[in-house]
Order: sequence, then structure tokens, then C-alpha cells
Amino acid sequence: MSESLLSTYPYLFISLLLLALFLLLFIAAGDQRRPMLWSALLSAPYGFLSIIFVPDYWNPVRIGEWGAGIEDIIFSFANGGIVWFLVTWPLRNRLSLDIQIKRMLRRYLVWTAGGTPLGLFLLFMGSDPMHGVLLVLSVMIVVFLWLRSELWPLFLVGAVSFGAMYTVTCIIAFSLNPDFLMQWNIQALSGYYFFGVPLEEIAWSIAFGAVWPLLVAYAFETRISFRMNNPGKFCL
Repeated sequence: MSESLLSTYPYLFISLLLLALFLLLFIAAGDQRRPMLWSALLSAPYGFLSIIFVPDYWNPVRIGEWGAGIEDIIFSFANGGIVWFLVTWPLRNRLSLDIQIKRMLRRYLVWTAGGTPLGLFLLFMGSDPMHGVLLVLSVMIVVFLWLRSELWPLFLVGAVSFGAMYTVTCIIAFSLNPDFLMQWNIQALSGYYFFGVPLEEIAWSIAFGAVWPLLVAYAFETRISFRMNNPGKFCL
């Protein structure tokens, strides 16, 4: 069954693999379960932006023949939750959160309303989808660190940990199904690969791992204590 799913719907397979990892980490998250779930839920709608990648960057087989599908939502949901766990686990005794839903959603919508038009503008100006997204994420990182420079550990841990996790996941998927690469528009890729994984995918994972925790931490009014033996406080 899994071999059939992997060969027929490889994008769905890797999305479900990430969702399974999310569920395992969610069980282990402890006090971070609620913020982890919020991070996943806030990330999920970005799955609809996959339409900007099809077919110029890739054109994966989906269950439904739409510009965005259930695979995109699962993929974005799982990644949003996973990256929050990866970032907060090593810093769990140094973080305090104050999640107020109205403020959280307002900040989330403001950044979405700012970043999405910028990405669409770059596409209109002729930028290819992935390079446009990477540029938008880079701009967001700079702005977030300018606003809340003390959140730099989230940026660093997120870039390294999520980049590594996503790359390993892709290596597994590519090793199980070498034809997975055919889901991409080969002409749109740089031609550089790491164990079969396009360099663009690795660059995206590093950029997403860096920026998403900053956005969510800003929305959660997150504070980091650098004092030793800080027990941590979660105002949820």
C-alpha cells in the first residue's frame, strides 16, 4: 500500500510522512502543544499559495486536479507545527509566551498581507517562483530581527534544525522513489542536488525554518530569558 502511494502520489506520501512526524512530536511537546498546534494552523493556509509554483517550478501529481490540493494543506500544516517544536525544544526553559488570540491573528494577517503582495509583485516582474519566495522570506527575516533582535536564537535554531529535518525527509523519499524528481520542472532547477534533492528545496527549508518561528514568536509575544536556571513560564 505504501509503495503504491509513494509511486502514484509521492507528494501526498511525503506530506503524510511529515504529518506523522508532527503527531509524534505533538505527543512529546508537553506545554508546547497548544502553541505548536497554533503554529501549524497558522501555517496551513499558506498551502494555497502553492498555485504560484505550478507549473513553472513543479507540477506534482495530486489527488485532485486543482492549483492547490489537500497535499499542500497537510504539508504546510505539518511543517508549521514541526518547526515550532524544533525551535522551542532546546529553548523550552527559556521561553515565555503570551498568546492572545486577537492580537495573534492581527499580527499574522498584517504580515501575510505584506509578504504575499510582495511575492506576487516579484512574479509579475518576471522572477521565478522559488527565487521570489526566497527573496520575500529573506526580507521578512531582516525585518523581524530588526523589530525583535532578541529572537535571533529562534532564527538560528529554526534554520539549522528544520533545514536538516526537511532535507533528511526528502532524501528518504527520493531514495524510496527516484522518479520523485519528475514532479519538478527540471528546466526551472539550478541543476545542483544533495543526495538527489534539488538545492532549491533545501534553500527553501532553511529560509522557512528561519522565518516562520520569528513570525509565530512575534504573534505569540514570545520572550527569551538568557539567565541560567530559568524555569520557563507559559502564559497560554
